[in-house]
Amino acid sequence: MSRKMILSIITGLAALVLLLFLAREHRPFGRSETVFAVPEGSEITHVIIGSERGSVALEKNDGGEWMVNGAEEARKGSILFIIKILNEISIKSPVSPELFRDEISLKGIEAVKVSVYNNRRLLRSFMVYKTQSNVYGNIMKKNERSLPFIVYVPGYDGDISVAFNTNPLYWQNFVIFNSLPSSVKSVGFVNRSDTSSSFMLLRKGDDFILSVNGKDIEEADKEKIRRYITYFIRVPFENWAFDITEREKSEIESSDPAYEITLTPVNGDPVTLKLWRRYTGTGPVPALDTDRLWGKSQKGDNLFIVRYFDIDPLLRKRSDFLSD
Repeated sequence: MSRKMILSIITGLAALVLLLFLAREHRPFGRSETVFAVPEGSEITHVIIGSERGSVALEKNDGGEWMVNGAEEARKGSILFIIKILNEISIKSPVSPELFRDEISLKGIEAVKVSVYNNRRLLRSFMVYKTQSNVYGNIMKKNERSLPFIVYVPGYDGDISVAFNTNPLYWQNFVIFNSLPSSVKSVGFVNRSDTSSSFMLLRKGDDFILSVNGKDIEEADKEKIRRYITYFIRVPFENWAFDITEREKSEIESSDPAYEITLTPVNGDPVTLKLWRRYTGTGPVPALDTDRLWGKSQKGDNLFIVRYFDIDPLLRKRSDFLSD
């Protein structure tokens, strides 16, 4: 066999290999465009979620704790949710060019870019387009030129796109107060609709005293006061009020809160929680929400939603501390 013929065969084989590679990478349903879940058995240690509006980095530290932007401890439930999604995400159906154009491009929906790592090794990356065009709330694709798909987690019927949130607040613990009794200096409670119920609890040595208008109430039950102070260990709220409009937010904050609770620690700055009643419905007389309140503390500018179930132990009257 001549040298020229050998070179021709080698060149042809190289071209064939190249064509097969390109076909595998760019065929409509190639693996590179249809696999969103991380490789089975992979450990996820770092997730970056970003868009034009901002980004957030979630990373597991050396102690095994997940942190938000390297500063705040991450909420365990949110981390478990996104880890489940990244491990199990699958394609529900392809998206036609017409649907992507009508639901994404023409509506100006921005992509949220997600990168998933095991230490420094990139496991997966893809783009999320949050939309109401399907019950799963999202359309995804691997990159700008890839095919779009509706994706979901088998066995879960909710909108998984809520997990791809670039706001650091979403990932932080939903906690209003988290103080041990030994770290509390004072607690002040104001009931706007019934000022006779308002009170102040002040530390005096290892105990607390009930004070009203600067006057100590000697007959107060110290055991009841001590029990109340323990209720400030990890007081949660349900969620941030991300969907509220600026107008609604302004109307709420400009009105008097129903309750105001101020906890002053032995060391550190006071934390003041303001609570407003919520109303539902759009009629002339909205119905009072008997399950939830609006809340806000000076630690952040955002309103959040508080369940009565979580906050009710703190909504006491001064008479509740008097001896029977």
